[in-house]
Amino acid sequence: MKTIIKTFIIAVAINSCQAFAGELDDYYLEQFGEAEPATTLLKTTTDPHQARRCGMPLRRGLKRDWDSLETSTRKTLAKYLVKPALSGETVVRSNGGHFNIHYATSGSDAPPLSDASNSNGIPDWIESVADVFEAVYAREVSQLGYRQPPNVPYDVYLQQLAVSSEFGYTQSDILTGTSATSYVVIDNDFADQVYHPYNGTAGLKITAAHEFHHAIQYGYNYFFDIWYAETTATWIEDEVYDSINQLYGYLIPSYRQTDVPLNTPVSITTGGGYGRWSFNRYLTETFHPTTVVKDIWEHLATKSPVNGADIPMLPVIDEVLVTNGSSLPASYLGFSTLFLLNNWASHQTETGLFPLLTFDAGNTYPVSTTFSVPTVNLPNSYSFKYLRLLPTSTTPGQLTISYPAKPASYALIAFLQSPGSTSRFPADNSGTITIPAISTIDTVYLLICNNVSGGTNTPADPVQAITPTADATNPYPGSATIIVQPPEPGTTTGGGGGGGGCFIATAAYGSYLHPKVMVLRSFRDNYLLTNAPGRVLVALYYRYSPPFADLIRQNAAARTLVRILLTPVIFLVEHGAMILSGFGIIIMVTGLSALHSRMNRQKTVTGPI
Repeated sequence: MKTIIKTFIIAVAINSCQAFAGELDDYYLEQFGEAEPATTLLKTTTDPHQARRCGMPLRRGLKRDWDSLETSTRKTLAKYLVKPALSGETVVRSNGGHFNIHYATSGSDAPPLSDASNSNGIPDWIESVADVFEAVYAREVSQLGYRQPPNVPYDVYLQQLAVSSEFGYTQSDILTGTSATSYVVIDNDFADQVYHPYNGTAGLKITAAHEFHHAIQYGYNYFFDIWYAETTATWIEDEVYDSINQLYGYLIPSYRQTDVPLNTPVSITTGGGYGRWSFNRYLTETFHPTTVVKDIWEHLATKSPVNGADIPMLPVIDEVLVTNGSSLPASYLGFSTLFLLNNWASHQTETGLFPLLTFDAGNTYPVSTTFSVPTVNLPNSYSFKYLRLLPTSTTPGQLTISYPAKPASYALIAFLQSPGSTSRFPADNSGTITIPAISTIDTVYLLICNNVSGGTNTPADPVQAITPTADATNPYPGSATIIVQPPEPGTTTGGGGGGGGCFIATAAYGSYLHPKVMVLRSFRDNYLLTNAPGRVLVALYYRYSPPFADLIRQNAAARTLVRILLTPVIFLVEHGAMILSGFGIIIMVTGLSALHSRMNRQKTVTGPI
């Protein structure tokens, strides 16, 4: 009997794991548009008419959950974890030297190719992209002091993203210790309706500011907590381009659902991540001129993950605030008061863009001389709720507020708003607040905050306004430079749709659709991209092969030699000799190195080939 029970328990556990795994597969397939929409426990609701702000969390999640997905799902989604394959790819180096801008010269991914402004061979839009990213670099790295990403010049790809409703995304690449290189992909022109009203340059600017900070974050520590990564990347948009102000739209869910915790998972509907950017503004104002947000990321860089899990940010934030004479409990309580008071010290011309708290019958109470706080459920740390108390007495009198069952982790503060003034009354140790005199023209707002400590002390409010910095500009003179020319007419270095990237084989055989190239593409998609070592190999190949491909494409003898070198590799792949194919790849790489040396010598003797 024990054996039967044990077998039954194991079977149930296996079926449960398979069910969860299947649900995880369904979630990612649906989110990437590779399956019909289905209701799952993991599904998040988003406005279908609103672009997904940033594709980084979804791709990062896919990469972290890769080993839990089924093989068929991996084959379908592998294309979302590699760099874009751009038709007729051209690469331009920005005038500051910090960015390589990759763009297609044909196909659906091609940006506007007009070169009317200066006829220098570089499309005007590409020059705008290079200019904006250099401006972002100047603000975030040179002025605000964040570390530059570990891979500079940094790769930025332009791709048609409107179909996936994304402004852009940042994808990690090679992990060394806890620091990772990365690359950014942004929409090719921000012209589609899904980006309205932030079309064109406005969409470009906020996306560049947002995604480049993710690149910085990956450099600090790959194992960041995703909610704070989005909080910071969204907040910094307004520090780089103060005039655009898209980020205020993300605050509405946060003001409607204040009982959602600070570190809630990223979601447009709850305000998680995106809608918490105002917390960073509060910290920046309160601890000005200390660079407290940068200090938090610098501190995270000293941390190591436990069993490869993301590092929780709340303790990291608290440790930095303690060094600044405060704490996370005190600072969060101070932050929650601004939802009512709206007395921000910076960006003061924008205070009207903050939403207003809403009060209805469910959180409004008539009071006379006493008020006993009803049960308020704030099970999550770092969440809060406001109650509105409306005096009913016609003559001024004392109001006593009691909260006899107040949990120890709850802080309690009352705000008396009279015409022209607001007074603050924190609760005493017994959870009691006494307001000396109120009248019917006054309103009392009661803040109940689960700030973990229950303490009512907050950091001192800023004593003067903080002037925001003007929109970032590119400080580097001169023009961008083409460093990789597009292929000759009739050839292509990619096929779009996530299936490209066979640069050397395409150059050797003259067509991306050549049967031998398709064999290698199939091997990459079905074997290399379905496991971590294979993806690393593909990433390295994508990084270093384009220059070789350019040389091969321009030389008939080189194309013949490479086809000869590829023959044993293709033969082994076609016949399923997976182990021996590694030997074939070594032969190919060795031959390519010899070819490269020979071609360089030929260049020295005869000039460019």
